[in-house]
Amino acid sequence: MRPRFALAALAAAAVGVAGAGAAEPAPRNPFLAASASPTFHHDPAATGSTPLPGPVAGEALELQVIRTRANGPSCWSLVGEPYAGGAVPVWGATVTHVTKVLVDGPRFELVDKHRIDREMDLHWNCVLLRGNRLAVLDPNQRRVMLFGDRRPGEAESPIAELARFVLPAAVPGKPQTLTAAYDGHLLVLTDAGHLVALRVEGLGSPAPALALAASLDLASVDGDIACHNSQPVDPDGGVYLVSDLAMTKVRWTGKRFEPVWHAAYDTRGPKAPRRVRPGLELLRVLAGAEGTGSGTTPTLLEDVVVIVDGRTPNRLVAFWRGEIPPGWEPRVAGGEALDPRVAGVLELPFATPAGRGFSTENSPAAWGDAVAVAQWNGIFPVDDPLPGVQRARWDADAAELRLDWSRGDVNLNNVLTVSTATGLLYGQGVEAGRSVYRALDWTTGETAWAFDLGDAGDAAFDGGNQQSILPDRSLVWGCKAGIARLRVVESEAATPR
Repeated sequence: MRPRFALAALAAAAVGVAGAGAAEPAPRNPFLAASASPTFHHDPAATGSTPLPGPVAGEALELQVIRTRANGPSCWSLVGEPYAGGAVPVWGATVTHVTKVLVDGPRFELVDKHRIDREMDLHWNCVLLRGNRLAVLDPNQRRVMLFGDRRPGEAESPIAELARFVLPAAVPGKPQTLTAAYDGHLLVLTDAGHLVALRVEGLGSPAPALALAASLDLASVDGDIACHNSQPVDPDGGVYLVSDLAMTKVRWTGKRFEPVWHAAYDTRGPKAPRRVRPGLELLRVLAGAEGTGSGTTPTLLEDVVVIVDGRTPNRLVAFWRGEIPPGWEPRVAGGEALDPRVAGVLELPFATPAGRGFSTENSPAAWGDAVAVAQWNGIFPVDDPLPGVQRARWDADAAELRLDWSRGDVNLNNVLTVSTATGLLYGQGVEAGRSVYRALDWTTGETAWAFDLGDAGDAAFDGGNQQSILPDRSLVWGCKAGIARLRVVESEAATPR
């Protein structure tokens, strides 16, 4: 089947894959780049889903790797708006650089890398705004920076710094995550638990500027400042934040933050250490210590917001997004009485078995009422990774989280991506010392196709980054060497493994 006919078949098949009751995709934020993956987890709701079709079974694939020499990969491969000639940019931020790669047919080329500062720092958190303007955090310098093309609209243009904003002394802590509200404000969370709104002035002009609009001390809302994850947003101004001891929703009105609700929940578990310094916490995560972090970035479903917590073993937890249903009886899990806003808890069969370390660090992928979760094995390849992928769903009628399927023979080490066009879940992991890319059937969990990427120690290994699908159906991700692409070259000559 040739690609042009395959795409029509994929679109028709997707209707049946989603099933009855599938939720609508997150509304597009008009201030983000007009692409399927302008932000972390692809959309403002952090669902990890994309409407673009990726590779399917029966297609020949080609691996391309760019050695960026930019001190590691970018966690987020953010897809920009295509240029006039059709080339699509992929933007990212490493520990030292902002990078821009062009994809155009077989071409996969690093156009430019721009040094952010002279010291290594976690500049990974970035958001791509319209006009291919990349907002990036510089934690050690307490800066929020804006980058773009030096020659706007030109595919070959090098990168230029367009604006920078240093957090004022009244806002403590280092900026660690950011997102874009639906009204265009940048929302920045610091490691001291302060949520900041920045106004972007003249986004499309040659000289944009960033200005402080408002801030909120989260300790005044939930008493817990230990926030480590990114924050999804909804079109009504809702901002969802998970901390070590709570899930909190605040509303951005366009002028100020207003608390909406707060639900107590111990994401680490009763035996985990408290108030771990951010630097030490990162080392504990990389070393596979138990009870690390506050779980995953929240993911918005229709009625609930879900996380995978940091307990051992991990649990999928749902919280009511809106009003708690009348007559609702609070849940009890493991003998623990839970906050009334906790809608459901499901212990995951393949997530951090006791004594083996590592959390389900990477956020789940969601489509409709279903959520897929994979066991993480760290940023370095290991010979005997813990396998495990599972899919659960929120049963709205019964108000329960239910397990649909699980597999204990597959390792997917990255941030998962599901294509609503193909009904496939995409990711890669290590098997018998080899890096293997896999697509699993979203409904059944069965392997649709697999592709050998080479020795696990080679350049294409993914230590836990986002997989983005491009308009040409190729997959891109941050890898050991820099950035990798898996490209469909034709529809015949399948590449099974």
